[in-house]
Amino acid sequence: MTMKVQGFTLVEVTLTLFIATCIFLFGIGPGMHTLASLQEKLFFNELRQTWFAAIYQGEQQK
Repeated sequence: MTMKVQGFTLVEVTLTLFIATCIFLFGIGPGMHTLASLQEKLFFNELRQTWFAAIYQGEQQK
């Protein structure tokens, strides 16, 4: 009676880690660009709101 050992070989594990690392690294670049773009839009929206609030206050106080 022989027992068959089930598991993954070193080649399978290494290949899986390599593929997962490539997917992770290629996903970081566009993700960082998207984050920077969103932060820039948020900054300019807040700047516009502050600007218009200052104009409104100036008109109210004359």
